Amino acid sequence: VEGVVTAKQGESVSLRCNTTGVPIPTIAWHKSVGTAPGGHSSCGGSCYTIPYVDLAAGGDYICSAVNGVGHPHHATITLHVLYPPRVKCDTDQVQGGGGVLLVLGCLVHGEPAPTVNWFRDGQLLDTSSRRYRMEWNLDKRTHSLVVKKSEAYDFGNYSCVASNLMGTTRSFIEVHGRPSNLTFYSSKHLSSPHYYQVKWTTTSHYIVDMYTLLYRKIDGFSD
Repeated sequence: VEGVVTAKQGESVSLRCNTTGVPIPTIAWHKSVGTAPGGHSSCGGSCYTIPYVDLAAGGDYICSAVNGVGHPHHATITLHVLYPPRVKCDTDQVQGGGGVLLVLGCLVHGEPAPTVNWFRDGQLLDTSSRRYRMEWNLDKRTHSLVVKKSEAYDFGNYSCVASNLMGTTRSFIEVHGRPSNLTFYSSKHLSSPHYYQVKWTTTSHYIVDMYTLLYRKIDGFSD
């Protein structure tokens, strides 16, 4: 018997190999790659039972029959494992606005292949509009929402939601307009003992029109 058996993650499954012959053949089972934790022969050797199916259990199983007459016979059964979506965004926040192109990505796994939708502040986005574009990299399993010209309107909490018959999973990413990557730098040589010049840079798609500098004295520090 050769074919495909489908099982859900967490279930128990038995693979069966029907044989005939005189004398009655002896059956042996092995997995083509790796092992199935807890897997064992049953039904007098005709079955291979996996009490708890996990993702590692998926793959090809070969049953080999031998009775000392002629050559051994082999059959392959493929175990296909269904599992709920797994979703992880590339980052938890990203800076947008200012008309820049914005790409929000999430890594999506699941079997059957999940459908993916994007939400902003709990509202389903119309990805067929000119404002957005959806991209799917099958090799990397990455699903992306492209905001063609991001503005302040696009700020909010986005969720990448993946669904299949096994369930629904989501991951979140915030789009904001706050300045980021703030870095201080200054000269080590003071032009006066009474002041110290501090310079800083930041990344922002809008003009920084206000800032606050906080500092504190460190006791015993004289450099």
